[in-house]
Amino acid sequence: MDWGFIQPGDNESNRVRLDLQLVRAVRAFNEMVFPGIGSVFFVRQISWSVIGLSLAEMNGKTPSRVAEAVEALACWIALFRCGTDYVDSQRIRGKRKLGIERGFDYSVWSLRKNYVSQPIRMGTTAALVGLDLALGTRTRFNSLKLTAEGRSLAGLLLRIQEHSAGDWLLNKWMSSSHSPTSKIPDPVKRILLPGGDTANNQDGATELERRLIRRQLKLDPVRFQMLNAMLEMDASPGASKQTNDRLIDLIDCVNPPQGKKLRAAFDFEDMRSKALLLVKSIATQISGGAATLKRLALSERIVFRLEHLQDACKILEASMKHADVSQKEASDFICEQLNDSAEERIRSLVRRLPQVLTINNEDLVIRGTLFKENLVLTDEEELLSIADSPDDDISAAPARLIRAYMLMQDCQWKEEKV
Repeated sequence: MDWGFIQPGDNESNRVRLDLQLVRAVRAFNEMVFPGIGSVFFVRQISWSVIGLSLAEMNGKTPSRVAEAVEALACWIALFRCGTDYVDSQRIRGKRKLGIERGFDYSVWSLRKNYVSQPIRMGTTAALVGLDLALGTRTRFNSLKLTAEGRSLAGLLLRIQEHSAGDWLLNKWMSSSHSPTSKIPDPVKRILLPGGDTANNQDGATELERRLIRRQLKLDPVRFQMLNAMLEMDASPGASKQTNDRLIDLIDCVNPPQGKKLRAAFDFEDMRSKALLLVKSIATQISGGAATLKRLALSERIVFRLEHLQDACKILEASMKHADVSQKEASDFICEQLNDSAEERIRSLVRRLPQVLTINNEDLVIRGTLFKENLVLTDEEELLSIADSPDDDISAAPARLIRAYMLMQDCQWKEEKV
C-alpha cells in the first residue's frame, strides 16, 4: 500500500508523529521493564557522549554542542574514511548532511543547524545518569557532570597526553581548521568508530569499554535479570510471540512481580500495534478523500480491526490489574476503546491523531502525509514499524527491550550470578 511519496528522513521536519497521545505511557512501560538506558543500543553511543562531556569541561564549552560535534566527527570518519563499511549502518546519523566536501571542522559540526535535528546524543542523557556515569537531570544533557566511573571511561578513551587521541581532539580539532583531506590520526579513529555488523571487526568498543559498561549495567537488579534472561534466548524480543512468552517465563522464574509487569508491557505494545493497524485501515478506506464515520463503522475491514483492538484493550486492562500497574494514559485509551459504539471508538482514535486525520462535520478527512515505514510514535527511542508485519501476526515488544538486546550483544554480556 502506498502511503505517500515522502519517506521518513527525506525531510526531518515533516516526519509524521503517530504517538496516539500515549507518549508518557510508552516511556513508563519502557522504564518499567528495563530501567536506566534511555535509547542507547550500542556502547560507542555512550562513549561519544562521555568524550563530549569531558572535552566540554576541559574547554569550558557547552556540553551538548561538543558531544554532537564528536558524534558528527565519528559519523564523518565512518562514512568517508572507511570505504563502504558504514553506508547501511544504523549507528550513523546525518548521511545526507555530512558531505565529504564539508570536512570535519569542530566549528562546523558544533552548530546544530549543520548536523541532524535528532542526534544520537539526545538518547544518552538518561542512560548516563541511569548507568551512574554522570550526575544531573535525566532530561537535560547540559546539566550533566561526569561521576568517577564516567571520568574513568573518558580517561580510558582520551588518555590526554602528547600525540594521544585526546590531545588531537582537544588541542587541534577543537582549535583549528582542517581541510577535508587532512589526516585524522589512527588513535582518534579507534576511539570513535561505532563498530557493528557492517564494520571491520577491529572497529567499535574495546574490551575495556565493554567491561566498564557491563559493570554499570549490573548495578540495577532488574537490568541484570533481564540481560541474563535475554542471553538465554536465540532471538530479539519482538521476533515472535513465542520469543516474548519465553522471556516472560524466564523473568517470572526469578522475579514473579517483574514477570507480571513485563507481561503488561508486551500487552501494551500489542494494543498500540493494533491501534496503528486500525489507523492504516481507516487511511485506506478514505483513499485520499473523505468518509463518514457511519460508513467507516460499517466497513468489514475496520470492524475486524476494531474488534482486535478492543480485545487487546481488555487483555491489557487485565494484565495491568494483575501486575498492580497504574498508568493513566493507557487506562484512558482503554476506556475509550471499550465503548459499545464503533463510531465513537473511531472518533476517539481520530482525536488522538490531529496531525493526520480530522473530522469535518461527520466526514473524516485525511490530512498530511502517512508514511509506509517507520511511523514515528514519540521520539528516537520509540520507533515502531508495522508496514511489513503480517496483519494478524504482530509480535510487538517495548522498544527499550529491543535496544537492550542490541546493547547486550555489543557489550558482549556474559551470564553471571549476583
